[in-house]
Amino acid sequence: MLRIQTVAAFLVFAANIGIITYAVSSYPPDSRQIGTFTLGNCNKVSIINNALHVGLNIISSLFLGAGNYCMQVLVAPSREEIDRAHSMGVSLEIGVPSIKNLRYIQRQRVLIYAILGLVSTILHLFWNSAIFTSIPVSAIPRAIATDDFMVAGDNWTVSDPLGHFSFWKPNPNYGNAALNKSLIYSLQIAAPNFTRLDTRDCIARYINPLNSTSKLIVVAGNMSSLMNNGSSLIDGWVSAWQSWQTSAWWICSAQTQDQYNCNEEFAATFADHWQLLRRDQLRITVDHCLAGDEANNQERCGLHYSADILAFVCVCTLISSLLIGWTWFKHRHDVKAQKDKKNRRTMITLGDTIHNFLESPSSTHAESAAMTRKPDFVEAKLAVWHPNRIPWSGAITFPAWILSILLFVTGLAVAAYFVASPIVSLRKFGLDMSASGIWKQGFKSNAATTHTGLGPFLHTDGTTNLKILLGNTLIANSPQLAVSFLYLFYNNILTREVVADEWIRFLRKDGKKPLRVSSPIGMQRSSYFLSLPWKYSGPLMGCSILLHWLISQSIFVVQSSSFGPGADGGRLPVYDGTGRGSSILGSILAITLAAGLVIALLVNSVLRHYVDIPPGFQLMGFNSSAIRTVCQRPKDDSDAYLYPISLGIVRDEQYRISGCTHRLVFSTDIDQIQPPEAGAEFIGPCFVDKKNKQWKLTDMAKNNIVTPTIKVFMGIWLSVTRAARRNTTISRKD
Repeated sequence: MLRIQTVAAFLVFAANIGIITYAVSSYPPDSRQIGTFTLGNCNKVSIINNALHVGLNIISSLFLGAGNYCMQVLVAPSREEIDRAHSMGVSLEIGVPSIKNLRYIQRQRVLIYAILGLVSTILHLFWNSAIFTSIPVSAIPRAIATDDFMVAGDNWTVSDPLGHFSFWKPNPNYGNAALNKSLIYSLQIAAPNFTRLDTRDCIARYINPLNSTSKLIVVAGNMSSLMNNGSSLIDGWVSAWQSWQTSAWWICSAQTQDQYNCNEEFAATFADHWQLLRRDQLRITVDHCLAGDEANNQERCGLHYSADILAFVCVCTLISSLLIGWTWFKHRHDVKAQKDKKNRRTMITLGDTIHNFLESPSSTHAESAAMTRKPDFVEAKLAVWHPNRIPWSGAITFPAWILSILLFVTGLAVAAYFVASPIVSLRKFGLDMSASGIWKQGFKSNAATTHTGLGPFLHTDGTTNLKILLGNTLIANSPQLAVSFLYLFYNNILTREVVADEWIRFLRKDGKKPLRVSSPIGMQRSSYFLSLPWKYSGPLMGCSILLHWLISQSIFVVQSSSFGPGADGGRLPVYDGTGRGSSILGSILAITLAAGLVIALLVNSVLRHYVDIPPGFQLMGFNSSAIRTVCQRPKDDSDAYLYPISLGIVRDEQYRISGCTHRLVFSTDIDQIQPPEAGAEFIGPCFVDKKNKQWKLTDMAKNNIVTPTIKVFMGIWLSVTRAARRNTTISRKD
């Protein structure tokens, strides 16, 4: 599997190199390093974009999954590292993704682990934004003229009426494009060919900045050129000089100061007595409008790529591929190591560890003399078998459950808040926020759900443009990183439950089973998975890919492709901008899937049970000191690791504690080994005693410091996890 992961990683890197080479050569990027694949029908562009992001999320999930696979291999301890930790009274964790092990394993592997984790984090933040769509926006010149402007006789271009007013100062942050007043002055000559609109029709045409594509002259009904210092031009503007979500506010400027709440429903309340507010607070009554010819923005959507992000992704995938290849090479080298170097071979699965300890049992006498033991350290003691029925949730410590559930609930609550807030705002904006309305909107963004919150977006400075693109990319992809972080807790819970189940299955009365190891010999089974079998890891990987894709359709980088007004309006790249778009439908589907995965995990943890084991025994399947304790096989069973084995009670006169000679061990002996029976005394694994800081699960009945957010989950825990109220050690005979 490591070889497969290495090949897959380098194939992904090669694919990235091929994509960027093809894109740059066939569709050269502009000054902002943004290239355009196509401009065309919005529905077709949306379908292509969705398909590309499905493929992108499959590739990225497989690549990042390969990195996570190698990280778990890297953190697996060797026999040498386990023995060193045991000598300090510390148990290491086996077969699970463990942060704890990092402190006790080889520094070189820790460094590789850290770099892989860092690169994976960076890829989460950028990969999905390498390809994105654009919203077509027309740069509409807009003039407010006097009622006699057609006969006034003045020439706007010559007299430059806007330049004479102190309040008309284009913001230099908008770039040189904002200084182009000729777009406004040219309206005077074109006016005779414009179409007359009454106030209601005018508002309906221009209230949505995505649909408005024609030049516009607003004719005042209460002001002549004589009243305006001899000029027939009262004010002017170009829609592309301001952010998308506020570009319709000029219509409502005399009625509200809320620049984000100018919608068709609100505008209908004053359409028959429409007034505009000039920047010197002069109120202008609108008589009618004159509009130029229109274009179809539905045929102007674009599909783009960022050359900078693609190049960065190539570098990151190369680094990860090299580290994944190094992990495979090192593991392959360790497997073939000579016998005197076997102790350096990492033990990746539970079977690897059992194999190692059965092949070379360790003496526990020297270790038992240690002064201190950590709370999860296990020793061989005289015990009594008290079988219970324990839910899978008992494989996770109570504090770990609390932390995980708190993070899951917080993540879902924060996501729900950021979905509910826009729904309220968009309803005010006049959009249909019913279930059918949200479905019709699909995964597309619009001006009302597009944000340019990182500052002005019209720049001639390439460095500034890159900063804005990267800033929006980081914000848009932060949910991807958050979900991957929560997935670590999700995977950790499920992995520990499955490893505990594999551990307990060695107690089955239906016969022995061979060890599942990473490099099989004898009758051992090979393992193509770490701890989660395909029946778990397959659906989980599929759901993870789907969730990441839905998130990529929920919040994303969006580009504006600006065009001149009218049907013959050409591209105006100087007005292009970068922002963040969002889709309510994508967000709702992503939250629903995430909540479903959490519920499925809880239901699986509650309904499935470990049967006929003492409380706490399920926690020993990933505990190195517990595994060591039950691998003190009988001396005449030296080849047990090569054959199917079972875990049971064996009589051994050479191993005696307080007169008891029955031990719980792994063995191949089908005649002598017996399954543990209720009430039977035996020598078996026990956590350190209470005088040595014996560890207990928290008593939930006495714990009143849990936040109200997780009380509902506490109720589930209280009703099904009886083991949480009990000592996790196997009951010892007093």
